[in-house]
Amino acid sequence: MKNSGLEARQMELTSPRMIKLFAVLAKHDVRPTRRTGIPRSHTTDWEATRMCIEAFRQTMHAAGRGGRAVRWYKGLDVAALHRCVTSYNWRGTFLEVTADILSSTIVTHPFPNANHRTAISLARLYLGSQEISWPFFELRGRGIRRFVTLSTPFIVTSKYLLQVLRHRRMILLAVEEGFTHLLIAEQQVEIDTAGLQMRDSGIRRRHLALAKQFVDRLADEDGQRALRKPSRSGLREWVLWYAR
Repeated sequence: MKNSGLEARQMELTSPRMIKLFAVLAKHDVRPTRRTGIPRSHTTDWEATRMCIEAFRQTMHAAGRGGRAVRWYKGLDVAALHRCVTSYNWRGTFLEVTADILSSTIVTHPFPNANHRTAISLARLYLGSQEISWPFFELRGRGIRRFVTLSTPFIVTSKYLLQVLRHRRMILLAVEEGFTHLLIAEQQVEIDTAGLQMRDSGIRRRHLALAKQFVDRLADEDGQRALRKPSRSGLREWVLWYAR
């Protein structure tokens, strides 16, 4: 692996059942590419895809200004992002639409990194297009730190659900070996053994409900009333608003 240019690290540990385990961790550094592979099409779906990529780039740029560059760990999956954008559900209240944008983008995970932050930025963009202030406080100075603090529980739980979706068999094996927690975003998260028996569709519904709860909690009373109004717009209106 090292000869192939991968950053590899070996780990030896003993499970709670006193079984010795051996693992090799490897990752490679993916350099940002200038071209994203988007067709030269100005249809609504591709303009929306460009909008999402721009939100990702702005998120990366903001992270860089803070002195903590975000490292790419995979390529930008334009095809998956395009499918995700075209699958957004525009029926229901503003809360339901926003939660779907947030949850669908996170579960798809199309960006090289910062998928949660980018998805949250997209949720804010959509609510901004509907003149709904979210969160209920300004994201400046202490407001940014407050937003990070309030977002962390959602992000940690969301990442746990993603681990179940992607690595269910590995987690089941860890449970058999006596492990009770996963390390998620530097936090110990207890493994929900009952949740491991749920189908993927059930996990996705749980993730959508989590996103809905997160959006609702970060709105004040006026915002919560606005979020419960029926949505009358769709992808085209969002793209036209963004292009202004």
